[in-house]
Amino acid sequence: NDGSTDKSEKILRKFAANEPRARIISRENRGLIETLNQGIREAKAEWIARIDADDICLKDRLEKQLAWAKARRADLCGGVIERIGMDTGNSWVFPSSNQGIYTWLLFRSAFAHPTIIIKRSMALRFPYSKDFVHAEDYELWTRLAIANVPMTNIPEKVLLYRIHEQQVSTAQKDKQTDTRLRVTEKYWKQQKLVKDLEFLPCLIDERIKITAADFEKVVSQLKILLTRLSDSEAKSAVIQHLTWFLYRSVHLNGRRLYKTMKGLPISPLKKTMITVISLLKAGFVLDYCRNASWVRWFPLKWFF
Repeated sequence: NDGSTDKSEKILRKFAANEPRARIISRENRGLIETLNQGIREAKAEWIARIDADDICLKDRLEKQLAWAKARRADLCGGVIERIGMDTGNSWVFPSSNQGIYTWLLFRSAFAHPTIIIKRSMALRFPYSKDFVHAEDYELWTRLAIANVPMTNIPEKVLLYRIHEQQVSTAQKDKQTDTRLRVTEKYWKQQKLVKDLEFLPCLIDERIKITAADFEKVVSQLKILLTRLSDSEAKSAVIQHLTWFLYRSVHLNGRRLYKTMKGLPISPLKKTMITVISLLKAGFVLDYCRNASWVRWFPLKWFF
């Protein structure tokens, strides 16, 4: 109970009266990150499971995730979520392979935070950092990746994730994006796959309008990265974010786009669609595509 001023403690004690496994910790407010770290320290079991108060955990989630993680000898395991609330029906699917996750982290978080289970020993060794408020989970996953910690995602739905106006990703979007960019840049400098490549914020920051020079640099860097990957999910992670980047670049010269796309493992239909949109120069279409972040949520198999 992180210093609540409502009836939270009373509700907790009522629940605990009928649940002998429950332990209530009540103290002054210290915020999410300190609460997460204290919860990990106070826990007794081998594994820690995360969930947020407004989400819904599927009944067989823990059983399935634990079996999946143990079979793959992973120390952390996430899963698929289905969005409910303001935005319903769409699922977020992340890579399940280790290299796929390490590669996805070059662009954004590779886990839905409320779905993860993690070994307590690993969580104690790598606590959440107070220096990355609103992106503390993403920053933690990157540190685990740099330390070569084995991680996975079970390719099954484990949680219903509520979308609402008060959540951090909505109410603090700009602050979260700024912090996320700091995490991404730091990870690019440390991840051996790309530490010799230049990180350009326009690759993942939808607020930046892509210039012709930056476009050429980004595509060149991602082509190099693709040659270094052996895992199909890792390659798909790059192609998925490259496709999203191409959609956001449709205000540039159409012939330049088409020429750049030659040799990329993107279907002819997608290449043609991107080129046609660019040649039409339709203002509202350009603005829409430049902010087409929905592209990154397509299932990975869509890019195989």
